[in-house]
Amino acid sequence: MSIDRLFQDPKPVLIESIHPSVILAFLQEARDVENETCFLSGGTQSRPLLALKRLIIATLYEENISLEEWGKHFDSGENAEEFIRFCREELGIESSSGAYYVTGPGVLKKSDWELLFDQLRYLFERKRLLVILDWARLDSLTRYFITTYATEIPLTMVIFSHEPLYFEHLTYMPEVKAAETVSTGSYLYDYFGASLPEAIFGDLPQAASGLKYGPYLLFLEPGKETSREEQFHLLHTVEEEKKGYFDWVDRYVLERASMSRDDEIRFLEEKKKRLSGSMNISAAIYVNETLTGLLPEGLSRLRLYLDDLFPLYDAVQYWEKGESIAASFSAESLPEREKTHLRYYKTLFSVKGGDGSEASGLEELCRIARDRKWPREYYDILSLLCYRAYMASDYEEAEEQSSRLLGSTLLPRIPERDIEALNILGFIRENKSEWEKAYEYLKKALDLAAEKRLPLKEVMMNANIGLFHTYTKDYSRAVEVLEEALYGALRADVKMIVGNVYGNLGIVYADQGQMGRSLVCYEKALRIFREIGYRRGIYIAQEYMALNYYKMKDEKSALLYYATLEKMLREWGEKRLLARSQANFGRVYLHLKGNGERAAFYLTQSIRTEQEMGVQEWQWDVPVLIDAFLREGDTEKAREAFGELELQFKKKKIPEKLWKEMDLRKMEIEGREGIPGAKEHLLDSLKGADREDPFFWEIQFLLEDLFQSATVSREELLSWYQAQSSPEAFYRLSLLQK
Repeated sequence: MSIDRLFQDPKPVLIESIHPSVILAFLQEARDVENETCFLSGGTQSRPLLALKRLIIATLYEENISLEEWGKHFDSGENAEEFIRFCREELGIESSSGAYYVTGPGVLKKSDWELLFDQLRYLFERKRLLVILDWARLDSLTRYFITTYATEIPLTMVIFSHEPLYFEHLTYMPEVKAAETVSTGSYLYDYFGASLPEAIFGDLPQAASGLKYGPYLLFLEPGKETSREEQFHLLHTVEEEKKGYFDWVDRYVLERASMSRDDEIRFLEEKKKRLSGSMNISAAIYVNETLTGLLPEGLSRLRLYLDDLFPLYDAVQYWEKGESIAASFSAESLPEREKTHLRYYKTLFSVKGGDGSEASGLEELCRIARDRKWPREYYDILSLLCYRAYMASDYEEAEEQSSRLLGSTLLPRIPERDIEALNILGFIRENKSEWEKAYEYLKKALDLAAEKRLPLKEVMMNANIGLFHTYTKDYSRAVEVLEEALYGALRADVKMIVGNVYGNLGIVYADQGQMGRSLVCYEKALRIFREIGYRRGIYIAQEYMALNYYKMKDEKSALLYYATLEKMLREWGEKRLLARSQANFGRVYLHLKGNGERAAFYLTQSIRTEQEMGVQEWQWDVPVLIDAFLREGDTEKAREAFGELELQFKKKKIPEKLWKEMDLRKMEIEGREGIPGAKEHLLDSLKGADREDPFFWEIQFLLEDLFQSATVSREELLSWYQAQSSPEAFYRLSLLQK
């Protein structure tokens, strides 16, 4: 099988194996184009854009140029200086300060991605193959880059992977195949990504027995490590080159053999300070774990925090990134403060996992923390109380707890918790359609995150402000803010935030009628939330996917998704969310299937549940319930349903849009009951009505449906409803056409 077939189609090529024999077979086939091949590899540390960084470093080495010479060597136009700045400040390549790690990498914007592609395109145009030895080992941002620009990269990509690729590709398998093996070590380990310098390669004993593929690859036996002498030789070579090949973790791994215990502790303590407020969560965990093993015995209180509290906190971060929580802790024998802290974290796991069984006694814990003047524990617990109340839709309680947190005088304050409280207050105002106040709270939270240099919180607030702009119909601004948040979330590799941003983008696109793009975003969000077991996220993504199919008038898909959702929520015991789902189930039955009986069944269940819980969304379901009863010709039950809001209707104590909908139903009930003056009442409602107002056409619909006496032609009336995309309009049209 000739490798020439790879160049007959521009699509990326997927080889569904990462077994060494398969990779070696391919590399042997590709030997003739060795000098026209570049590689992407992830290395051993998962850091943002690491694979692309290593590719750039390898290019500098192969071309024997400095970063400063990039613009002269590659015809890259006006962006060369900005690209060089990006490489130095964001990637740490030839940093002017000599630092190997950037403490505040910031958030990648759309222009940054375009800059990267624009510059790397000149490199790709000089090659024929881009080989990715293991797709899953690439950092998430490099995968995002490849996925985004897959159709524009001007060479053939060959990707070895067990995972499916989420972009169009061909499949290609060399004749040599073998069963997959799981190895604890690396069989193709490459310090430099795409290039291993000949000077280093020739001095390592593995070169004689392993694979020498030009100057690129070093073949090592699984699990085998280089000797200390070889490591020093490698370090010396790199220092001579002065190209900034290694990030600080790589340098630490090589240098620590010559460090004393105290030197190591000082080195890591310095890095721990520099990592404060950084998005590099993986590096922060690495430092904490390494310090834990270095600190001397006998410091019992400090070791308690390092051995128990820090790993438990890190486990929260792992959980948000989709990784499992491996440890459980017993707090019974601990001092009171440590016991309080551990109980808080246990409760946090329980609540975020959708269980809540550990949540009893939070108020007592909060009182203890306040009385003992433990600010960290006090604000942590208060924040969790806010979160629980908001998730339960108890907005009054959530607002009370948020105000309590923000109004506390206990010092020092915890900025992260202030941001969370402001965020919840903003969402509560959004639910009440108090837009100016909502934005005030959200913007205050964003500004505080920026001021305190809390990049993850900044990303979270950008995601929420993007959704806010959707509610206010400023879609271009919503997409702009959400894309910025998405790049930040991907860079941080926190799956919870990535899923939330994708879900928010789905809402933006759905609100603009771009259902296809919206479904793609929801599917991504749903996949992430299922992976990390985030119940509320799973519900929201599934709910919006069902809602999309409803709006697309795809009754089969909508009913399937709502039925799945109903089963899931019953199993979870989520009473309120189940009620919302049932209300939407009723809408599908009425508007898409014309089945008033089934619609009334689900709507009635939903309304009763939400009334019992004190949730106000049920009011908007009453007009739909009236329609369902009228569809079945039951005006008596329609009047009973109207009675649910009759008192508020008479006093105009409900939103204007809802009041208008109830007024229309009242006139329809009177018309169907044959009450004298019903037709005249409808005609009177048309006086001064604007033809651009949907209610003008709703009145025309009632005049035609009840009395065959619309004041516009039947053709004009049908044409208006045919031009509307909503399921409600589709339902009205079906009634007119009967």
